[in-house]
Amino acid sequence: MMSRMRRRGLPMALFFLYIMSVGTKKAHGQELTLYFMDGVPQAGDFNPAHYPYTGIGYVGIPILGRVDVGARTNGIRYSDIFRKGTGVRKDSLVLDMASFYNALDDYNYIYQESSVSLLDFGFRVGENVFMFDYSTRNIAYGSFNKDLMSILYKGNGAFDTPVSLENNMQVLNSKNIGLEAYQFNQLALGFSRGYNDQIIIGFRAKLLFGLSAMKTEDLSFDVRTKTDGTLLEVEPHGNLYGAGPLEYTIAEDERRKDANGDPMKYLHGVSLPKFNTAYFTNFSNFGGAIDLGIEYKYNHELILGFSIVDLGFIHWNSNVNTFKQDGSFKYTGVDISNGFNESAPGYEDPSKAFKSIKDSLMSSFNFYPDQGSFKSVLPAKAYFSVGYRPNWWLTLGSISRVRFQEWKPQFSTTLSAGTIVSEWLNVSTSYSYVEGSFDNVGLGLATRVGPVQFYVATDNILPIFRPSDMHGASCRFGLNIILGMNKFGSDSFMDLDI
Repeated sequence: MMSRMRRRGLPMALFFLYIMSVGTKKAHGQELTLYFMDGVPQAGDFNPAHYPYTGIGYVGIPILGRVDVGARTNGIRYSDIFRKGTGVRKDSLVLDMASFYNALDDYNYIYQESSVSLLDFGFRVGENVFMFDYSTRNIAYGSFNKDLMSILYKGNGAFDTPVSLENNMQVLNSKNIGLEAYQFNQLALGFSRGYNDQIIIGFRAKLLFGLSAMKTEDLSFDVRTKTDGTLLEVEPHGNLYGAGPLEYTIAEDERRKDANGDPMKYLHGVSLPKFNTAYFTNFSNFGGAIDLGIEYKYNHELILGFSIVDLGFIHWNSNVNTFKQDGSFKYTGVDISNGFNESAPGYEDPSKAFKSIKDSLMSSFNFYPDQGSFKSVLPAKAYFSVGYRPNWWLTLGSISRVRFQEWKPQFSTTLSAGTIVSEWLNVSTSYSYVEGSFDNVGLGLATRVGPVQFYVATDNILPIFRPSDMHGASCRFGLNIILGMNKFGSDSFMDLDI
């Protein structure tokens, strides 16, 4: 059995983890292309001091003012997991676990962040700029270390490398497996002001109202084995939290009894509730965040910017369900000496014996009801920008971002060029290094008919042509009513005169 585990491991377990997380990947990458697009108010979402047009104000059309969706991994691609089969399977896609394993880094993640603005507007009075935004946001990620894949893919073969020794047994830990997804409403109030025709300082205060969430905490498992394969122990650890109107399926574990001798109840499944408009009016799970930003006009053509965005958290204390890992699995071999002698004392059908092993292994990963609240920390981001405008119709720029996921920094940087083609058309192109990938070519455009503006931007247009080879994709678009602006841009980044 152990040799089979070495060859096969439990590859589908990790694959399921990957597929479950792929459904909620990363967005908010497209700000790198959008940032230097003249005339688009939402370009200021990533620095509260950045006001990218000279009009009196704007109003985002409800629900359509800003729609932001996308996905990204640190380097895992669809083509790393699936390939075309050969021989009798040449017309099929096959799972390539060896390729998947080789594509992994020590730390791997899949990340998503999307939002829809329900009400968004801003206006300027002299050198003072005010803004308001009410939106619904979603954040989700999955993360795991390569050690987890070593255990699942190689089985006891993972111990071929040096491991720790504990009571003459080899020990390997999966390290933390992170899974978190949450949805919340955000109410943001912003203010910025220019000083001395050179400096603009801005901030945004955000009130956050948690709607629903799922989160793991310190989720991992230890594997202990002997080199001869005669003993295998698996001990899981960690907690699972849920908040909001999620529907939980509870089952009974006949193998384990509580203090009264009754079967212990455990979490069997979680599902989303039926749609209910009252869901979006929950104000119980309260949180807060702040954005801070500054822009400095070095001269007429050059401007520098720095900002910190989404510095905050949500505290989940309403309608919370907590579950705790409490189990273990120990395998010492199956006696099949009487496997062909049904009349022998203590006979056990080998197929039933192996099924019992499988059931015991699966039940060791059950989550049992517990108590407690939890906190979600928003993935804070820091931006540094350099913009150069040699004339009124051309903007060249560079923007770098550090995004903190589980307090681990993820780096991105972009070079962009934007041009005002006419009074009704603004086009921007970009090239980006985004969190480990270099194949990111972006495109953005904004067009206007009268006061109605439509904009769309992406940091990577290549997935349209090569979807299986991409690390991520993103798109942001929206509709605005622009007030008091007759053309895109102006002849100065900080022209505060209307």
